[in-house]
Amino acid sequence: MQKTDFKKYLKSLYVLSAKHFAIVDVPKMNFINIDGAGIPEGLAFAEAVSWLYSISYPLKFLSKQILQKDYFVSPLERLWCADDMFAYTEGRKEDWLWSMMIMQPD
Repeated sequence: MQKTDFKKYLKSLYVLSAKHFAIVDVPKMNFINIDGAGIPEGLAFAEAVSWLYSISYPLKFLSKQILQKDYFVSPLERLWCADDMFAYTEGRKEDWLWSMMIMQPD
């Protein structure tokens, strides 16, 4: 059974230059996600990461067992924002909002 690596398959989305601006076309994808607030070093953040992986790995194993399709669990992705954007420049991490997600194949 061949194991699909979506990070390689979607390389144009995961390997971008930090030195150059790029526009990428992102295809429609499925994600498991959780939203939260507060510092990245906080308990809520750690619990969200744990929850995402505790769902993603059983889904992967079910896919392998039932559908005969194996794949690598995709990387954790994070989006950050704040109601007051000065929270970033002033280092007020407790005011940060985040959304964490892991892409799930069809």
